[in-house]
Amino acid sequence: MQSGSPRPARTVKYNAGLSYLVPTNVNTRSDSSNNTINEAHRWVIEDQATNEPVGVISIHTIDLDTGDADIGYWIAPWGRRRGAAAYALNLVEQFALTLPTIKFLSAHIAETNAASRATASRAGFINMGSSAESCPDGNNQVPALTYVKHLTR
Repeated sequence: MQSGSPRPARTVKYNAGLSYLVPTNVNTRSDSSNNTINEAHRWVIEDQATNEPVGVISIHTIDLDTGDADIGYWIAPWGRRRGAAAYALNLVEQFALTLPTIKFLSAHIAETNAASRATASRAGFINMGSSAESCPDGNNQVPALTYVKHLTR
């Protein structure tokens, strides 16, 4: 990439728990029918030592009426069990605190995904129980659980 050209994605770099965010180009769409901002913010998670991408994290939607920012994250098999997702969740929380419209973060996690559920819990999210949504687990859709973290300003 040439110097001065925009980065295609925000980057969360981590190495032994040290991470930071770098801006991305995201096409934000507003849905006036339900007062929601869609695909508001996305980041790539990279290993700081190697610059190897190991995952992604995003704020999918922001409901402007309730203040709910729906988030999601995924870590590649080679990046798992290193603390990247939990740390990235904490950084996204810090970012969300700069946006007064966001009151809480929520994640819909497959009830069969024990690792992702544990990650959300480590980052301070509370399991609120069954969700009306489903999530992919391999090739199957399974019931989801809603995890929520209220932001304290």
